[in-house]
Amino acid sequence: MASFLIRNTSLTKNALRKLVCQNNPMIPISTQINFNLCFQNNTTKIFAIPNQRFCSSESSNSNTCSHTHDDLPDPTMDNPFLKEKRQCILCRYQITADYKNVRLLSQFISPFTGRMYDKHITGLCEKQHRAIRTEISRAIKFGLMSPFYRDPKYGEDPKLFDPTKPGRANPY
Repeated sequence: MASFLIRNTSLTKNALRKLVCQNNPMIPISTQINFNLCFQNNTTKIFAIPNQRFCSSESSNSNTCSHTHDDLPDPTMDNPFLKEKRQCILCRYQITADYKNVRLLSQFISPFTGRMYDKHITGLCEKQHRAIRTEISRAIKFGLMSPFYRDPKYGEDPKLFDPTKPGRANPY
């Protein structure tokens, strides 16, 4: 808001607008300006308020300011902070569990206790965890796997997960 002290009160509105725009280079001449006049002791104090506050000088040839909001977020864009949906390793690569695939099943057995890791440690979904559990029991029943310990020949296989760092919190 600009304020001016003028002794001559016979200026027209266009002359006042030009006077305000000449004294303030940020306001283009074509900007619509509201004037509040205050009369005191033969002087007129003018408060000039532009309708579009932050106009660039590039838009001085048009009656209204054309704003481009390059820094506003795109409403059609997906949420960039949204985390990817977590999938278990078997669902991600579309691997089906089979009792004959002892090498895969032994990845989910502890080498120390011979028990199956919980799903919060392996990162498996409920469906795949149940499937692995039933296939392990089948492999044990048919004699393909040992019921108490993991076969040492599969000890050098790459790890699908780290049993010391669970992917999720313990549900119990």
